[in-house]
Amino acid sequence: MIKKKVKDHLGNEFESYAQMFKFYGVNYNTGLWRLQNGMTIKDTLTKPVTRNCIPAKDHLGNEFPSISAMFRHYNIEVCYGFSRMNMFSIKEILTNSYLKRPFTNAKKCTDFKGKEYDSISDMCRHYGISVTTFCQRFNIYHWSLKDSLTKKSRTYGCIDHLGNKFKSVTEMCEFWKIPRSRFCDRYFTYKWDIERALTQPLGHLGKKKCKKILK
Repeated sequence: MIKKKVKDHLGNEFESYAQMFKFYGVNYNTGLWRLQNGMTIKDTLTKPVTRNCIPAKDHLGNEFPSISAMFRHYNIEVCYGFSRMNMFSIKEILTNSYLKRPFTNAKKCTDFKGKEYDSISDMCRHYGISVTTFCQRFNIYHWSLKDSLTKKSRTYGCIDHLGNKFKSVTEMCEFWKIPRSRFCDRYFTYKWDIERALTQPLGHLGKKKCKKILK
């Protein structure tokens, strides 16, 4: 499949939005945000950023001095919010509870039996599971609290779209040269098929997203 190139306001062609933004010295998230909010290609690439602040509006029309301020208002981790901007609409990022990382290790929590713990670490230690595994199961894969805490880790391997067998997801991701966390986001959270999750270039917006931005 031939990947469609993108053009700037002068007609210059680039392999991707990321390459074009880099050429003009525009932060990728800033450029993407500008396009999504109706700015022209010319303004997106040439308008200077003042004091790190780009005014933002949420899905209700409320205005904020910056994107970061908007995420903080909705109690969303700023870096986490930015990382979801090329996959979800602003409304989805701000309103869908499963995108807000409901479990952090700095607060008390309760297990499925109603027993309270001082932290997630204490709860995971009680069930003999690592915090990382628990958070992946509950926050990313959306398992129930009971399954996240009690299901035994899989010991068998996995198979990619070509039939290649691997001992683990990590090994498969290393083979395809993609971060494990990115693959898990694509495959488990966004429900991409395994071929697309493994092979689509990092930072690539995809045809549907490109069309949506350029409308």
